[in-house]
This record gives sequence, structure tokens and C-alpha cells, in this order.
Amino acid sequence: MTDDRIKEYLQGGNTLYKVTKMDSYRDGGTKIIITQPDNIFYIDKNNWTIHSEYPTNSENEIKGIEKEFIIHICKEYVQREIEKAERQRVWIFRADK
Repeated sequence: MTDDRIKEYLQGGNTLYKVTKMDSYRDGGTKIIITQPDNIFYIDKNNWTIHSEYPTNSENEIKGIEKEFIIHICKEYVQREIEKAERQRVWIFRADK
């Protein structure tokens, strides 16, 4: 992903990547961020840095505008999941009457 594509996204509101899942990795602490199109990012379990590969190290750490972009799309994902859970909660309460 290039800085120019990220800037284009941030300025134009277009979708380059969309988070489809956030979860814990098999090591019991590292977090994974799965996006469409198929990319996986990793949040280091010890220092909370974002990485492009596993195992995480200083060479694959993501910084700068790309890090900001990943955080931005993660926040959007969390907001969508909150809204989805609220809709589902309403459905359940209505069905329970």
C-alpha cells in the first residue's frame, strides 16, 4: 500500500481496505486484523505496535500514515460491530415479548 493511495482514501472517502475480522492470534496475545482485499496485519502483544508479518519485529513494523490508516479502518470496523450488535439486541428483545 502506498502513501499516495492512503492519502487518496483519507481525502476522498473511498474504500481501499475494509476490516472483516479482528481476533487474537494463536500465540494467545498477538491480535490480528483481517481486511478485504485479503491482507492480515498483526498487533504485537507486548508493545502494541502494528506489523505486516508474523512473527512481529522491528523490520515489519508499520508506521506513519499507513499505521494511521489501519487504525482508522479498525475504528470504522468497531463502530459497525457496535451498531450491528445493537440491532441484534433489539431483535432479540422484540422476539422475547
